[in-house]
Amino acid sequence: MSTPSPRLSARSAVTHMFAEVGVRLGETEEADIIMTDAAYPRFLEGGLGIGESYQAGLWREGRMSIRDFSVARIKGRMLDMPHNPDASEQSIENSPTVARLHYDAGNEYYARILDPMYMQYSCADYSAGATSIDEAQVQKLYRTGSSQSLHEGDSVLDIGSGFGGLLRFYNERWGTRGTGITLSAKQLEFAKRLNSGRPNEFLLQDYRLLDGQFDRLVSVGMFEHVGSSHRRTFFERCKRLLKPRGNMRLQSIFGVFRGGADPWLAEHIFPGGDLPLRRDVEADISGLFSATEWYRMGKNYERTLMAWNHNLRQQWDVLLALGYDEHFLRTQDYYQHDCAARFACGIITVYQVQLEHA
Repeated sequence: MSTPSPRLSARSAVTHMFAEVGVRLGETEEADIIMTDAAYPRFLEGGLGIGESYQAGLWREGRMSIRDFSVARIKGRMLDMPHNPDASEQSIENSPTVARLHYDAGNEYYARILDPMYMQYSCADYSAGATSIDEAQVQKLYRTGSSQSLHEGDSVLDIGSGFGGLLRFYNERWGTRGTGITLSAKQLEFAKRLNSGRPNEFLLQDYRLLDGQFDRLVSVGMFEHVGSSHRRTFFERCKRLLKPRGNMRLQSIFGVFRGGADPWLAEHIFPGGDLPLRRDVEADISGLFSATEWYRMGKNYERTLMAWNHNLRQQWDVLLALGYDEHFLRTQDYYQHDCAARFACGIITVYQVQLEHA
């Protein structure tokens, strides 16, 4: 009896493995996921190989979307063990790595997938009946600012200010003046243009090197990059930066069962990323802040990611013409679908946390 070739063995093993979680792999349009020969051995490598083989164009959607495929993998417990980054990955010297890899990917790309008015690259809030990503991001910004009891002339520090939309909204709605800090040169450039003529300034700076005091602090979608070894330092610095009667609003993705980061995301999207657990943050703020509200937004991020993905797929050919290659676009496509599945299954979530001086 002849020994099966390694390729045939990989095809047989992978096809059987995924059939057990309700996914039909194959080479024809009738398959749930349409495979090339080269994809099968990569699937044996786990989630990292699955994601990287999609980036390389070795498989594509058939009757099943990437999101639904990822849901099937999650429910079948076919996930890699989380990556727990070394403290050095989020050091002052190394923390700009994620900005260069992901956030500096190009303002032309982000302008075509995000809401055009405020360019929010974080979870939107559909809870008040918003029907579009534009409305849901305005709802998120309004909820965030309303929770902080803002007044005209208040000084606001935005830690991880992104494209500058939050400080613009705060100024428009409440008449605040703001300082935004980011590690992304591309975002800094965009934020300055978006806030032209407004009393908001933007700095390319690490939070650990900033001094001063502000009436309010806000941080949306940055805390995931702080890392477990630096979270206490983060809150200690925030305590120093916040005036005695001020408050802070923190929005972050949280792990539900365990922290760390998915290895594919850590390698290709968020190097050094580290999702906190709620109990970790409660310990990290002890003696510094009290958390007066935990507003859970998890399922909203699934909808947000799929809205961005809709825009990405509509703009695919335009983005190719602008110079973005297929590998980059497939990377973003996979990231959006795979993360949407994680929120759909409830293994990660989002909180907005209201922090007051302890």
